[in-house]
Parts: sequence; C-alpha cells; structure tokens
Amino acid sequence: MSIREQRNKDEKPPRGGIVCMPRRPKSQDGLPDILWYKQALNRLGYYVPDEESGMTDDAREAGYRDALHAFQRAQNVPFGDAPGPGSVTERKLTEALDDLGAAERYIWRTAGDGKVRHEHALREGKIYSWNDPSDDGEHPGDDYNCRCWAEPLNPSRHPWAAWARKQQAQRDAARVQTLE
Repeated sequence: MSIREQRNKDEKPPRGGIVCMPRRPKSQDGLPDILWYKQALNRLGYYVPDEESGMTDDAREAGYRDALHAFQRAQNVPFGDAPGPGSVTERKLTEALDDLGAAERYIWRTAGDGKVRHEHALREGKIYSWNDPSDDGEHPGDDYNCRCWAEPLNPSRHPWAAWARKQQAQRDAARVQTLE
C-alpha cells in the first residue's frame, strides 16, 4: 500500500512497515494542514524549522514560505497553486514522499526550551530512520503539540532545496546580528 493510500488514515503504520505522514483530522474542513506541509517539506530537505520555536502551524513563517516556493519551483507546480486538500502541491508532495522511501534517516531535533517533553529532550541529536522510529513508535512532531522536527541526514540535492536552506541561513545570520 502506498503512502497515498494510507495518508487519510488516522492510525500509524506498523513498525518497520511503510512510512506515511497521515492527514490530521482537522484538515477535513477544506483548509490546508500547515503542520503536515512543514513536516513533508522538512522530510524532503526543503524546510528547517526555526530553532527557537520549533515546528509550528504558523503559515506566515518566512522559512516555510521559502521552502514551499522552492518545492513548487522544483516540481514545476503552476504559480499560484495554494496548498490545500486536492491541490497540485499536495499531490506532488505526496508523490515525492512516496519516492523518498522509508529507509531515510534523520536526526531528532527539539526547540530546546523548558516546554520540551522529557522523553523528547532525551532524543535530541539521536539518529533514527523513518522505518524504525523511537521506542514509543513516534517520529518528531507526531505527539500532540510537539514542536520537534527531523533534520534529514541526506537533504535533497535539488538546487531549489539548497536555495531554501540558504535563505534560512541568511535569516538566522541577520537575527544574530540584531541580537549583538
């Protein structure tokens, strides 16, 4: 069964089976599930969350917009295609996740503040794979209100993914300069 066939299910895939990114129930209202898009773009190497806030559902975040734009350019998605259920962007993201496969590995990252769950703080910096999750069977961001994310060990080599990461690095550098 492909990810496309599994993604509308609320249950997690069996351990060691195919990895999917299930659609959250709140997206059934026809609005895009921003967190799902961020997690998908993160897994593909286009998006890295802000280290202070972690993975959130804020659609106004510049890094998310850059990553979405870079992915859409790389996949030749028509200009103006708004992400949402049934959109070309969503279909292309799902196809790219199918092609990625479950063998990819990632580093567990947290927001690093006092709100991080103890179990998640213990996972910070450890390497997992999509088909062999943590002891409780979760991946970063799976738990309710979890702001953790997966840092891909082999981010996408596509030039637009590199562009999105460069934009994020420039924003990070500018933030550091304003703090000094």
